[in-house]
Amino acid sequence: MEKFLEVLASQRIVPLTGEVNEGEVDKIREQLALLNTKSNEKIHLLIDSKGGYTKPALWLYDFLQLLTAPVIGLVNGQCESSALLILQGCTKRLATENSTFQFHYLRARISIHYDPNGNYKAFLNSRIQEDQEILRQSLEILTKRIGKSEKELMELAKRGEQYDEHFSAQKAKELGFIDEVLSEKYKLF
Repeated sequence: MEKFLEVLASQRIVPLTGEVNEGEVDKIREQLALLNTKSNEKIHLLIDSKGGYTKPALWLYDFLQLLTAPVIGLVNGQCESSALLILQGCTKRLATENSTFQFHYLRARISIHYDPNGNYKAFLNSRIQEDQEILRQSLEILTKRIGKSEKELMELAKRGEQYDEHFSAQKAKELGFIDEVLSEKYKLF
């Protein structure tokens, strides 16, 4: 796997696969920073992820704003949940024709540990506030980037949440989540 990542890095490609979590985001930020310090030429962030944790996705979104090199988000496979939020941080957002997307409510993952003394209420309240702030930040990013109102986004999220609605690359373009569906003329390698 290390050799594969080296080959991708030599082509200025950073993969985002698997779950979005702190460890994965740390690795991706490191790879992006190294490539950016070498040159301001474009970098491809190759995305095939069902998403994961929203907080690390917001960190990576913010990090993408700090780079001087343009980062081209290229979806090949799936781009769901918090991965869709990361994609919005890219300079340009592309997808192969048969890629799929899903958007649902973006929130923190709340877990409550049993406390025999019942001191979990304050903890739960703080987590609920954190969850609301993550949703607010996510909606702010999305309304700016894709040009939909909060109300429209919440309706899309509701369909994704209740009906497990997935949509095609073409639909993602129509909704504003991506800029372009690629033809076979686009070559990455």
